[in-house]
Amino acid sequence: MNQLSPRTSRIGLLLVAVLFLSATLPYLGDYPMLDWAQMGIAAPAHKLATEGIYGNDLFTGFYASELRNYEYMPAYPLLVAFSFKILGLGVWQARVVSVLAGLGVVLLTYRLGRQLYGRSVGLAAAVLLTTLRLGTSASTSGIPLLDFSRIIRYDILVPVFVLAASSVFITTLANHTTNQERSPGRVRMRTWGLLATGFLAGLATLSHLYGAFILLTFVTVLVWQERWSVIKQPSTYSLPLGWLLALAPWLYYVAQDVGAYRGQMSRHE
Repeated sequence: MNQLSPRTSRIGLLLVAVLFLSATLPYLGDYPMLDWAQMGIAAPAHKLATEGIYGNDLFTGFYASELRNYEYMPAYPLLVAFSFKILGLGVWQARVVSVLAGLGVVLLTYRLGRQLYGRSVGLAAAVLLTTLRLGTSASTSGIPLLDFSRIIRYDILVPVFVLAASSVFITTLANHTTNQERSPGRVRMRTWGLLATGFLAGLATLSHLYGAFILLTFVTVLVWQERWSVIKQPSTYSLPLGWLLALAPWLYYVAQDVGAYRGQMSRHE
């Protein structure tokens, strides 16, 4: 496949980004209609921004939900709270987090495609992501990325960190293979690269629990490429270490009231 020039690919990516923003930003506070699920996600962000307490007043009295919120993983609500502090309270101020996350997905999809197969494939992937209609509902565009980017929903944040982690992981593997001399510099690069990969995978997990599956994918690829000798390399363990470092604040928060955590999670049993 003939590759696009750097200038052409940059212009193309800019046009895709403009298309995405023009499809997601207009009337962001009015459409689509606000439903119960979106209000439930925004409620703890609102309380954190206004009172400094990460709780959900909608479930006051239910296992201390008004004081400690365990209903959702925290990454997305914390970003919404930050948006409320900077931009003020409102529906569009919450949904703009999803818009920016969606834009991040577009840009990172291009980056990952470029890393793997070149600029042409990266741009084609970004275009398909913002134009391919997979649904037929009359109330949505049918383009998943556009629809998820206009609602208050944590799922849109997962691919941001998964794509970022994948990009760092690929760069790390490219700079360190079993055939190359393992100089201290290369080992150090591998260690920091896998640590960053694990940390980003941890942020994906903090967006939603299914974000943790990308960590298993990375481990599988490492074993596939380097066989079981990967176990003998100390730098390998920086991957799960990075993941645990990202999760550590949340695990500490949960440990402060395990009973409330179990009680709130019982709603999903």
